[in-house]
Order: sequence, then structure tokens, then C-alpha cells
Amino acid sequence: RVRWESEVKFIKAYLHFFLAQLYGPIPIVDKNLAVNADPEQVRVFREPVDSVINYVVNLLDESLLNLPDRIEETTTEMGRITKPIALSVKAKALVWVASPLFNGNPDYANFKDKRGVQLISSQYDQGKWERALEAINEAIDISHENGHALYRYRVGVESMSETTQMKYTLRGAVSERPIQNTEIIWAHPAYQNANQFQNWCTPKFENWVEVDVAAIGATLKIAEQYYTHNGVPINEDPTWNYSGRYEMRRDTGAFHQYYISKGETTANLNYYREPRFYAHLAFDRSLYEMLAQKEEETIVLKCRSGDPSGIIFSSAYIPTGYFIKKLVSFRSATTTTSPSPWRFTIPNIRLADLYLLRAEAENEIKESPDNDVYQWVDSIRLRAGLEGVVDSWRNHSSIPGKPTTKEGMRQIIKQERMIELAFEGERPFDLRRWKDAMRYQNEPVQGWDIQGVRAEEYYQVVTIFNARNFTTKDYLQPLWPNTIIKNSNLVQNPGW
Repeated sequence: RVRWESEVKFIKAYLHFFLAQLYGPIPIVDKNLAVNADPEQVRVFREPVDSVINYVVNLLDESLLNLPDRIEETTTEMGRITKPIALSVKAKALVWVASPLFNGNPDYANFKDKRGVQLISSQYDQGKWERALEAINEAIDISHENGHALYRYRVGVESMSETTQMKYTLRGAVSERPIQNTEIIWAHPAYQNANQFQNWCTPKFENWVEVDVAAIGATLKIAEQYYTHNGVPINEDPTWNYSGRYEMRRDTGAFHQYYISKGETTANLNYYREPRFYAHLAFDRSLYEMLAQKEEETIVLKCRSGDPSGIIFSSAYIPTGYFIKKLVSFRSATTTTSPSPWRFTIPNIRLADLYLLRAEAENEIKESPDNDVYQWVDSIRLRAGLEGVVDSWRNHSSIPGKPTTKEGMRQIIKQERMIELAFEGERPFDLRRWKDAMRYQNEPVQGWDIQGVRAEEYYQVVTIFNARNFTTKDYLQPLWPNTIIKNSNLVQNPGW
């Protein structure tokens, strides 16, 4: 019973936090209203964001009392709340309120309710980052104490190259089940949801009959955000052909032996990229590794018009030319005539997320970055087969001093989060809390010309969607008009 009480407190805290991420200031529902409550009692007010997050944090602290450190009975209790989960949510809530959207944002200087209460403070408070860092450290410490560690795929009886093993590691960090993957702190327990999600990301393989797959793809912009093989942005690496990235070339080198089908032609954009690019994305003439095949029999993905994974029928292709391989388990079967996905749980929080949050908080607190900042980013990069940030930028970037400045390191941490946590639902929230959404979400959605039959027709950049209009008001969701009519004490979010 006491464990249930703690779980209920966690759920109340989490739901308040989730609503605060969408709407900002919200009413705090800390007490039940009687069914015969007076109408004035029902007309609650929105509370300041800082007050909402304080309520969330206090409730999470209360929930810790009777939560277990870990799940012992994995067959029946996996997915129930643990102390590492509660402390991780606490850390993320405090990072949220410390970030630019709610910490010193002048856009909300006049956002007050009908009582005259300021709902979002426009004054920057360094103490918010310090409080967030303390919570992140606490979450990481208890996660380590209970066996959470960055995932690495361990080769069994199968034979494979180190390159393929790396790709399994980078995919398995998300698609391996929590019982096999100690990196996952909290995962959604509904296997069926993950199965359907996998199908939407899976290309149509040659032996499959007419099936509904491939509804979700990655844009050209996402493909460009990954680093070069030297571990720096593609527009900063002097050895990488940035100006000619949309041109074509035929693979003849050993570097791409386990990435691109030998002798095939694809875009320069797909060559000499970091391991996460090839582990997370699949594209025309790339290799699609699955445990069901021997390494020498790895699937070659063919995506041009008329090809097995190209336009054959309406529900088996993506409009951008980039499939999301990261969300397809390498344990799924491909030898059947229809999808047979390996069931896994979609992660809500994994340890890599906390590491990058710690680097971000450390960087915001310090006057200039040091090893306390670098080590957490470097641990993620090392797992991905890259050098640390200082060495990578010094040896391979046109901006060698970028990691030595606060702003430069801030940009690096942001890009690391967008790469490492790609397709896991973090990006839209990160872009909003950083106040970067207007820059990213107003760019056109682009991809390759999937109507092309020949390589020179296919590798043409096309704009798929351009009517994007993210403005300042979109950082917070609007309240429904009927809600405001029913409760006249509520005020609408700015701009709506």
C-alpha cells in the first residue's frame, strides 16, 4: 500500500510536469474538490511556472520514501516506478525551468493573471542551474548505484566486424529491452506500441508482400546534423566536401565496407560520416544489418522509384529518402513475408540523456568549460567511436577553439543531444526550452526526389513541405476557448 501511495505521488508530479512543458503555468491540483464545491472554488487560477516545478519537485521527493531502488521481479513489475526514475524526472523538471524559455525570457515580461501575479519570471536566475545540477548528480549517482550503465552490444556466437558491433550498440541503446539494457532508466511498458512504431520506420524488404510499413522517415536536415567521421559538424570539417554534399559518387574505399554497398552510387552526404549516422539512418544503397542475416549477407537497401524499398505502393515508402533504422530492433526477423518485429519498450529516459544534461548544467554554471563539462559529453562520444570534443575540434575543425568557450560548448552540447537522442521525442522539447524552435522549425522539410529512377534523377534535393510558421506564441500551447469560458480566472497564453 505504501508503495502504491508513492507511485501515485510520482504520477501526480509527472502529469503536472508534462502539462507544464506544454502550457507553462498551470493550476496546481494538490487537493481534491468536493463534488458539491461552490463554483468559485472550481474556478482555479494558473500558478507561476516556478511554483508548479517546486510542487513537482516536492512531490517527487515525497514519493522516494517507499519506491524501490530497482525492479527485482522483472517478469511482472517492469515499468513500475523506481527511485532512479523519480530522481531523473526531478532532474529534467529542474533543467526545464532553468532553461532560457523560463529563465530570463523577456517575451513573458507582461504575462500576468487577473490577480496581477507574474506567471513566468523574466529575471535570469543562475541558482536554477545550480539546483538542476544538484538534482542531475543525484539522479546519476543513484542510477550508477543500481547498475545503470551505457549500453554496449556483446557479441555471442555470431561473427561480425567491430563496425557492425558498433552499429548494434548504437541501435541497441534504444531498442534492447530494459532487462538486457541497463542504460534504460524508464521505458514505456506497452510492447504493442513499440511494435507498431517499428513497422512505421521499417523499409519494405525484397521478400515482403504488400504490407503497410514505412510511414515515418528522417528529413535531409536531420541527416545533415550528424558529424563527419572526424567527429565535427559537416560545415566545420575542412577535409569533408561540404559544398558538394548533394553531388554523387561511387564507393570504392574500404572505409564504407560495412556502411554502403560496394561499387554503388549514392550522395556525398552519405560518405565519411560518424557511426551514429549509419546506425540511426538507412538510405539508398546503404547496408541494413540484422541479426537474422550473416554479415556477408547484409541487406542492401534500394530506394529509387521501382526498387523494393522505393515507390511501389502508397504505404511502403517515405518521402524523404531516409529511413529511421535506430527505432527498428536488429533482432527483428526479415526472412518472413511480412514484418515480424522484436518487441521492445520505447525509452522515456536513458542514462545518456542524464549525462548530456549534466554537461549542459555544468557549462551554464561555469565561466568557461573544463573537464567537468567535457567528460560527460566525451563518454557518449567514446561509445559512438569518436574522439573527445577538445581533440576532435583541435585536430579536425575550422573552429578549433570552439569547445573552450561557454557559447561554443553550448552549441556542441545541443548538437550532441540532437544526434544522440534523435527520434526519441526529446528534440521538440529541447528546441523549445532552448528557445531555438523558431530557427529550426521554420526551415523547409526537404529530402531526395524519390520519383527518380536513375541515380542522377533520385539525388536531387526537393522541398516536401514549406508552409511552416512557428512564432513566439507556439512555445506554449493554447488553452481551449471553452476552458476559459467555463473558468473566467484562467488567462490565455500570450499570442493566442
